[in-house]
Amino acid sequence: MKISILIAFLILSTETTQMQTILDQYLWKNRMLLIFTPSLDSPLFLAQNNIIRSNQAGILERDIVISDFVYNQQVDSDGKLLPHLSSQRFYEKYQVNQDDFVVILVGKDGTEKLRKTGNVIDSNELFAVIDSMTMRQQEMLQQGR
Repeated sequence: MKISILIAFLILSTETTQMQTILDQYLWKNRMLLIFTPSLDSPLFLAQNNIIRSNQAGILERDIVISDFVYNQQVDSDGKLLPHLSSQRFYEKYQVNQDDFVVILVGKDGTEKLRKTGNVIDSNELFAVIDSMTMRQQEMLQQGR
């Protein structure tokens, strides 16, 4: 019994550390758009992906990394499957119900900037929120925009 509890604790601890490592690798470098969906064939998920695909230039210009999460499945971060990490830790960290469609924008500082539940974030809203951020304003000045 004690060994089972210890093993469970080690697994949870390892997954939590892996999750934090994923988040930390983008800290101060990228903004993250976290998409939580009940399934990959959800109409909202498909619509959100269409918005992202049709606005790739703006996504790249604003240093946005996309991560998709389906509860208790592998994590897809920036187009790469992370086979040793369950999405459950992300659902817990961001307090997302497993049956909800939720899109969360995380800033380069690692804090949540925008959350939309039950609907997509269109590119105008996403880019307006990002472009109003102090860090983004500085980036645009440096780029001469």
